[in-house]
Amino acid sequence: MNANKQITIDANRLSLDQALLIQAPEVTQSEVLDLINRFNEGVASLLLTSYDQRELRVTKDKIRRVLRCERNLVESQISKDKPTPAMVIGTLLDACFTIHASGGELEDPTKDALSFLSAQGEDLGIDPGAEDLVRAKVEEGCTKLLAFWDTDAIRDKFSLRLQDRIAISFDNTRLQLIGRPDVVLSGLDSNYEDVVIIDVKSGTPKIFDVEDAHLYALMETLRSHRPPSLIGNYYLAIDRLELIAPSLQLLDKEANRTLSAIAKMVEIASTKSAAATRSVELCRFCPINSTCTEVTEDDRLGWAAPEQPISFEDAIEAAIGTQAGPRG
Repeated sequence: MNANKQITIDANRLSLDQALLIQAPEVTQSEVLDLINRFNEGVASLLLTSYDQRELRVTKDKIRRVLRCERNLVESQISKDKPTPAMVIGTLLDACFTIHASGGELEDPTKDALSFLSAQGEDLGIDPGAEDLVRAKVEEGCTKLLAFWDTDAIRDKFSLRLQDRIAISFDNTRLQLIGRPDVVLSGLDSNYEDVVIIDVKSGTPKIFDVEDAHLYALMETLRSHRPPSLIGNYYLAIDRLELIAPSLQLLDKEANRTLSAIAKMVEIASTKSAAATRSVELCRFCPINSTCTEVTEDDRLGWAAPEQPISFEDAIEAAIGTQAGPRG
């Protein structure tokens, strides 16, 4: 079995086109088809146990929540809290990236991003008290983005798909696995199967980012019957591109993780119950953290301190080494 080939790339020292020349570990077509068949059989088996016939939409956000705390997944669907300044900045920078990568101009990044989002049917309000901070951070992020992402040079070398919707259906759309990576690149002279998937992040590396990248690798494999060559994230806050070449081992672990999440979602839908579990990553922003018995006073005191980013290497180990497999 191929070992995971981890690649960490500093965008200041290595250009994007150089990074994309890196070759992924070889995964044979028979290994890919075996993985897909096992995943499809796993989903079919889980759906047979469900008494709930409603369509189930599985996304990266739902997977990360349900594997850490079933109750958090349910509460997040009920409560739609006002976005924090950090969330607003991230959404605006996502929009700025799409505008820039599409060949558009960013004269006033915040204003242009808000107009773009409004045209997409998303009206994003900015708290007046945080407006100066939001504008400054978006301006700073766009400066780094423009330096990193040379749209003309990239379009000369690569075929580009932005906000590429991936939807894998099972049992006549009774279950859909859905994702939308920021950018999917392929060589102009290559087949559709040779792709690189990159998400643009406004902050620093988080464990969720690595998990999401692994999920996109699995979804692309299910969609095209071939793994992407590279997956990863570009972090505007630290001007860093971090990529992984997915191996069979990585894909297999992600298939197990995703099946575990689907199993929990099916059980919640069938039993109409969801257990609460303490989660370092989720409790801090959970809508019921003030009353949940899983949260301690020490937790609440700790949330007052700034959150410390984890290293990309630690995120990799946590993402591929500690997740449980699918239920039997």
